[in-house]
Amino acid sequence: KTFQTDVNDLLIQNLSFVAMLVGLLAVAGVSRLLNVGGALVCCLAVYGLWAMGSLDWALVFFVAITSFLFVAWWVGSPWKIRVRAAAYSLLPPVLFLAAANLALNIGYPDVYRGLFGPFAAASCVALGQAITNLATWNFRDQPFRRLSTSVVVSVLVSGMVLVLSMSRQGTWNWINLTIIVVVACLVVVASTCVLPARPPGDAPRHWLRLRAGFSLLAGLAIVLVQQFGICIDWNPA
Repeated sequence: KTFQTDVNDLLIQNLSFVAMLVGLLAVAGVSRLLNVGGALVCCLAVYGLWAMGSLDWALVFFVAITSFLFVAWWVGSPWKIRVRAAAYSLLPPVLFLAAANLALNIGYPDVYRGLFGPFAAASCVALGQAITNLATWNFRDQPFRRLSTSVVVSVLVSGMVLVLSMSRQGTWNWINLTIIVVVACLVVVASTCVLPARPPGDAPRHWLRLRAGFSLLAGLAIVLVQQFGICIDWNPA
């Protein structure tokens, strides 16, 4: 994709990307939530979104990651996010983008546009899960507080991410926003019911895989909704 980019556009792209990395690393340093490996995984994820997609795709991830790090700094985190936890959380959205990039390269721009909604839903679920776990890790004996917190968190973070995406794209489709917010909320609540906020051990793989599976499920649900024509495609650059 870089070979097809004009030199001036490439310069702007790289300068913007450096600015995003500086911002992400600054927030990560203040929050002290990520170790070095976790911070590198987040930076690579943003870079991959930028390289395979566009600013529309990278902006969703950048806002999600920085929002989570800010909340972690605000409420205080009892643990650090390492490579494995960061990779599993970010993998489902990246898979949707990789599929979209492949579709665009082989001549299916409609599939590229159609996968932005699933990507956004998976990103919102990953962010909602992360903030819910951070805010409710000591509510283990208070299931109602955990569930109510997960509803509030998922609606707020999904709405924020999607409104920013719509303002960037200039397509204010409230049906899309409502459907993705509802799907993200239901999936985050379901994962809150099934998974403990703070599992024993250092983020065991089974727990992380289930969380990633819920994010993937949210994206696939949006694919299904779009196939029935209930939710129209976004129009990312």
